[in-house]
Amino acid sequence: MKLTKTINIETYEVLADYKVKVEKSPFIAILKFAEEQGGQVYEESLYDKLLKPLSKKACANILDRLTNMGYFKKEFGYEINYYLTELGWKSAEQEEFYEQRKGVLRIKLVENEFIEQKVVEIEVEELKGENRFEEEDLINVRDTNLNQLISQDIVLENGRYILDKIEGKCRKGKKGQEQLSFVVNEDNCVVKVLNFRKVFRTNREEIIDEILEQQFREDYLKEQKIIKTEFNPQNSPQLSRNIEISEPKISNTFFNPITISDLKFSPGNLNDAKKWFKALVTERINEYFLSEEEFEVFANKIANEFDLYKKELTGSISRKELVQILTKKEDFYKKAKLETIDYLTF
Repeated sequence: MKLTKTINIETYEVLADYKVKVEKSPFIAILKFAEEQGGQVYEESLYDKLLKPLSKKACANILDRLTNMGYFKKEFGYEINYYLTELGWKSAEQEEFYEQRKGVLRIKLVENEFIEQKVVEIEVEELKGENRFEEEDLINVRDTNLNQLISQDIVLENGRYILDKIEGKCRKGKKGQEQLSFVVNEDNCVVKVLNFRKVFRTNREEIIDEILEQQFREDYLKEQKIIKTEFNPQNSPQLSRNIEISEPKISNTFFNPITISDLKFSPGNLNDAKKWFKALVTERINEYFLSEEEFEVFANKIANEFDLYKKELTGSISRKELVQILTKKEDFYKKAKLETIDYLTF
C-alpha cells in the first residue's frame, strides 16, 4: 500500500563550511589507532606503529590536517600530542569519517512530522566569483530556520552532511512542491521525498488500524478487525468490501485518497444482523436444494461469516420461512430453487 501527499518545498542557497561523509576513508584507521591508545597520539607513535614507510613529517601533516578538521586538538609539551575531540571519538567508534569542505549549497527544506531533519535534498553548487553573496536579493540567515541545521547529522540517499557554519546572507528560491510517499510494507514503512528516505519500524497492520480508527472511530473493532455499520438493503450485503478513504490520516498528516481492499464489515446489532443475514442468504441462492439438510448447511455456512453474531444466526431461518419471504418479493427463480424438494415429494 502506498500513500502520497503533495508538500511544500523551500529552497535556499547558502555559503557554508560543512563536512561530507566519505566511505572507506583511510583516515578512519588513524582515528581507530588513537582510540586504542586512549585517545592520545603523537607523530612518533603514528610513524612507528601505523604509517611506515611514510616520513615523520608526513605523519605530522596528517595529524595537523585532522586537527584542522576538528578530529583532534593539539597540545604542546615535551613533544606535540594530539587528543581525540568529541567528533574524533564518535568517528572512531562509529567508523565514520567526514571530509571538511566549503562552498555553496542548495538546500531544500520541508515541514513534516516524518522528516525531523527537515532537509530533503542538498546540492553542491559551483562558487561563481567573490560577489555571489553580495547581491541585493539576499536575505539574512537569522530570518530563516537555517541556523537550526548547524551541527545536525543530515542523512540523504546521495550523501551525509554536517553543517559547521553558514554565512550571514543567503538566497531564497521560489517555493515549490514535491510528492511525499509513504510506502506501507508488511513489517516496515518507508517515507520518501527527493533524496530523503527513512524506514520506520511499524507494519501494515498497525498503519491500517490507525487509518481505520481515524475514519470510523468506535465503529472500528481493532481486535476483530471489523467495521460495524447499519444494514442498508440498497447496498451489497457482502461482508467483505473494498472501501475508499478520502483523507487517510497517519499521526497528524492527511494523505491523498486510497482504497483498502477486503475489509470486514458487520451489523452493529442483532436486529440488523438478522436482516443482513436474510439478504445475504437470498442473494447467494444459485442452486437447487434437494433436502432440508442441504439448505441448513448452506444457511449456517453464511451465518458463520457474521463473526459477531454467528451463534444467534445459526439455525435462525428455515427453508419454508425464506420461501414466504421470496413469495412476497415475487422472486420466482430463487423461490423455485427452494421449492424443488416440494415438487419432488408431491
